[in-house]
Amino acid sequence: MEQRNGAGWQDWQASKRDRIRVDLDDEIGYHFDESITNLVAQGLSRDDAVHETRRRFGNIKHYRRKLEHINRNRAAETVHRCWVRFMCVLHDVRHGVRVLSQHRSFTLVAVLTLATNAGPRPHGHRCTREHRL
Repeated sequence: MEQRNGAGWQDWQASKRDRIRVDLDDEIGYHFDESITNLVAQGLSRDDAVHETRRRFGNIKHYRRKLEHINRNRAAETVHRCWVRFMCVLHDVRHGVRVLSQHRSFTLVAVLTLATNAGPRPHGHRCTREHRL
């Protein structure tokens, strides 16, 4: 089988859009059916309840487009927040490397301490049989 370059990403995006549309259709359908059920419980015939629900809901395609737009904006905001966090972490790492490179003796002591595990221990420096178990 031949695979196109980038087809995986495009397929994932298409399936994500399809899932969003299915979820929106399910949600709108639920509220539509719930409204019909409530109107029938109030005494309207099923046909009158469907007609009244359609009148109340108005243009469903318009609301679906608005909800899809909201979802796209939310996804874009999420990507932006992740990018900002990544850049903050990258800035912190660069700052840390710059500071450690300026203070080489401290860096050497810190690295050797971590490498030899000679840092302070919570139970003192004695290693008793109880601690080894």
